[in-house]
Amino acid sequence: MARLVARFLPMWAAILLFAPQPARAISPPQYTLWAEIKNSVGVTPGVEVGDLIDKGDGLYVVPIKVKAPDRAIAIASILTLSHKIGNLTVQVQVTDGDGHDVKPVIPASSEQLADLVRQALKGNHFLKDVIVKATPISPKKVVFAVFTKDVIQFPNDDLSDLYGNFNGVAAAVFRDVLADEPGGYVLDPSTAK
Repeated sequence: MARLVARFLPMWAAILLFAPQPARAISPPQYTLWAEIKNSVGVTPGVEVGDLIDKGDGLYVVPIKVKAPDRAIAIASILTLSHKIGNLTVQVQVTDGDGHDVKPVIPASSEQLADLVRQALKGNHFLKDVIVKATPISPKKVVFAVFTKDVIQFPNDDLSDLYGNFNGVAAAVFRDVLADEPGGYVLDPSTAK
């Protein structure tokens, strides 16, 4: 069959059709984390996630530039700023519009944490609501960042996906990049009803 098809095709088409396909590689975990940040927090207005920087010796930096200084502080306050992945470290560096490093604020209450989430992600189309609620799982009130039922998708050489994409529910992706307990207050990304 292949011989018949090849006989009627131009030589270049036959070569492309029957040439062995290169093996697919798997995206490294630091790239996946960078892409999660870029496609979640990075879609917030006034937030720019730069390219992943390889500093050598297993250290990577995700630069995030935020135009508004107050939003920059809020984002630095709710993100996990250092991720350990095996023998790799991925640091998130938040700067303001002038390129100055931003220091996070430690929230003094669940309500203050909720305000930081609102300020950090205002205008982000994935964020639906922020609710502070007492629950049996925590002695303190829990901050629920409620996200839309959307899927965050990006190319990632995922061998389990036909097209090699990463596919994650918005709340799960934000869970990967947001801090678990800023200031000792639980921040729980959740999905809207």
